[in-house]
Amino acid sequence: MMTSNANPRSEPVLLAIGELAEKTGLSPERLRSWEQRYGVPQPVRLDSGHRRYPETQVDFLMDVGRLLALGFKASELLRQLPEELKGRLEKVGSSSFDELEYWISLTERFDAAGLRAALAKAASEMTLVELLDTRLSPFLWEVGECWSRGDLRVSHEHFATIRMSQFLGELGKQNIKRREGVKVLLATLPGDLHGLGVSMVDAVLREEGVEAIVLGADNPIKEIASAAKSAEVTHIAISVSRGSAQKGVGKVLEELIEMVPGYELLLGGGGVSLGIRLPRDIRQFRTMAEFKRWLGDLK
Repeated sequence: MMTSNANPRSEPVLLAIGELAEKTGLSPERLRSWEQRYGVPQPVRLDSGHRRYPETQVDFLMDVGRLLALGFKASELLRQLPEELKGRLEKVGSSSFDELEYWISLTERFDAAGLRAALAKAASEMTLVELLDTRLSPFLWEVGECWSRGDLRVSHEHFATIRMSQFLGELGKQNIKRREGVKVLLATLPGDLHGLGVSMVDAVLREEGVEAIVLGADNPIKEIASAAKSAEVTHIAISVSRGSAQKGVGKVLEELIEMVPGYELLLGGGGVSLGIRLPRDIRQFRTMAEFKRWLGDLK
């Protein structure tokens, strides 16, 4: 009687740095920097000498990315074990946003009234900056994650984006005396169609009484530079989404700097946490709380 041999153990799936970046949403530059400084991700050396990265590291790196978006430091996160990181993520998620799954379910059902009520309830319970950092940003991140996994369709993502944009337009409209000496231009770079980061900053500026020139999404560099000069702004704030973070943002910003010498550039958005190779003299903000503190200290 013939017996079949047991199936040999399958070989681990190995990824090139670009494939690892695509799966995790983290830039290749950031991954290489982490490997050099912290030994994470840990590569496998092929006979050819090329580095490859086990696919088993993807989940850990995605958890790091989620916590970076909430303001944690990579130097601390990358020294933790995967189970420790997962526990921290679960603790942060459950303590800061118990309603996340409910908001996602409202989006899945295209329940505009329900989502609007949930947003209004959250807004009534906390400050604007807390709302942006602990509710809206994690919600938008999760919508993007669900879409990438196939749990939500592109129509769901568009629905959430439109409803969020409408809601953000109603925030930060307190009757505060106009703050003199500060005027901020808000925009995203060419090809970046995600303008919700701009809307979030606009809401904070309105609350602080700071005048904003809002260009919105997908702006040619020359138009940003021209508008900044024509409006005589003091700062140019650029929002970089996760999707556009790996598309040569640093080079585009260098071109913008050359066109507007003397202007201070501010950078924020989900893409900042993913690691972008940037020119010097650009001020980065990972959270709205950081941005508001800087704004308060601005003379």
